[in-house]
Amino acid sequence: MLAGWLPDVNLDEVGRDQADSVGRRLAEADVIPARVVSSPLPRCVETAERLVAGVGGIRIEVDERLGECRYGAWTGRSLTELADEPLWRVVQDQPSAARFPDGDDFDGEGIADMSARAVAAIRELDAQVAAEHGPDSLWVAVSHGDVIKAILADAAGTHTTGLSADSQLNDFTPDEGDANAWGLSAIGAIDAQQVDVAREKVTVGVMDTGIDPDHKDLKDNLDASRSVGCQMNGIPNQDPSAWKDDHYH
Repeated sequence: MLAGWLPDVNLDEVGRDQADSVGRRLAEADVIPARVVSSPLPRCVETAERLVAGVGGIRIEVDERLGECRYGAWTGRSLTELADEPLWRVVQDQPSAARFPDGDDFDGEGIADMSARAVAAIRELDAQVAAEHGPDSLWVAVSHGDVIKAILADAAGTHTTGLSADSQLNDFTPDEGDANAWGLSAIGAIDAQQVDVAREKVTVGVMDTGIDPDHKDLKDNLDASRSVGCQMNGIPNQDPSAWKDDHYH
């Protein structure tokens, strides 16, 4: 579901634990941010509060420009439902051209507009921190997935292609001569980008030195009939014990 600017969406237990964990790490490392600036939405404000709970003395600031993308009429709808909308492919393939339609309760916004306001906020705030506390000072911005992706894209000097309403993986086509190009092509990674994950049951192949077949995210989803280990002279072995390497990945 696209939460967008729904007012009563809060952190769940996992989110609270993650925020508390980062807060503890900051405290243990004796890292005190010069400023903490958050999206005005409750889930981000709560995250910010938990981050600095162990530090103390830091006021949480709110900046509307760090708020979630305004999904308008898409707000509160499921991704499976939205995948049938004509705008879906534009969001996936050319996000900078996408604008979410206005709804009865929420205004829509273009992804390019969202990116522009968020990047402007980060640049302005960063300049203020540098001027007040020095260029090496640390400060924290608490925002949302698509907003963060837009900010990182700007910092990396790239575009927002692949930035989507559901934060799907970025599309990636390697440049000619890229050392990764052969491998990505060999495993069908480029073709896999065209699969609409919202509408099809997708089988994911993992090529690695080993996995943990008992991992909570794998054990109920692993297709043992199609899984093998080839560590012994390249001979396929379907015994789950063969899927673990010496590092127990």
